[in-house]
Amino acid sequence: MTAEEFTLPEAEIVTSLGLARALVREVRGADLIRGQDWQHVQGTVRYSTAGRDRLLARLNVVLTKKKSEGADASVHPLAPEPGDHRELICEKKPRNRRIVFARLGDALVRVRVKDSTRILPGMTLRCAFVQADLWELAQPLPRSRGRW
Repeated sequence: MTAEEFTLPEAEIVTSLGLARALVREVRGADLIRGQDWQHVQGTVRYSTAGRDRLLARLNVVLTKKKSEGADASVHPLAPEPGDHRELICEKKPRNRRIVFARLGDALVRVRVKDSTRILPGMTLRCAFVQADLWELAQPLPRSRGRW
């Protein structure tokens, strides 16, 4: 296949589905064939149409048409819209105090916080969806370490 056939950037697919990029990368490495389904083109991962269809089938994603545009759009039934709120479980805290990692289903996502010093792994966080694998804390910080 030629580079012209790989026209769909992975970043656009991930953003439109609202999935974690790590999950898409894992599926790409395990189930898709380089050179047939995907290729590195000018420093980015790009998919062929057949590769995108295989990726979506592996992730159980359904393609539907938007009513307003009439064009193909990737819509996952559980994909959050920007501003949607969900309860996430804090998993770990990196050295960066403005980020914590939380579990959303099987995926590990980033959550932006004002300061993570009073947040402990195992705490339930009410978060608002921002983009792809990024969420934002949508409640006040805990009053004391590990306690709401």
